[in-house]
Amino acid sequence: MTAEVRTVVATPPRDRIVEDVRLLREWIAKEPHLPNVEDEMWLETFLYNNKFRLERTKAKLNSYYSLRTKYPQLLRDRDPTSPALLQTRKAVKLGVSHRLEESNCRLFFVG
Repeated sequence: MTAEVRTVVATPPRDRIVEDVRLLREWIAKEPHLPNVEDEMWLETFLYNNKFRLERTKAKLNSYYSLRTKYPQLLRDRDPTSPALLQTRKAVKLGVSHRLEESNCRLFFVG
């Protein structure tokens, strides 16, 4: 994670992040349905995206790989210039709130 991100987002101490990544790798190794993840930066990014909550990160990793296994077409071979995706982009409008809510969440508007 870059120093710039660390100054914008409150992050735990580096040693805790390293420990959490280690714990995630141990947990993944014990879960037979999850693939071996070697990329520690990817796991760290997953932690960051889940506000460094270890159990929440585990749940999201489990969901991600379950979704990827059940619906591989959603996460593989996506061509942003394909006719189907271009048609979807024309049909679906997406807006993002500029401000954070009290819970530090950002609102997305889909129409």
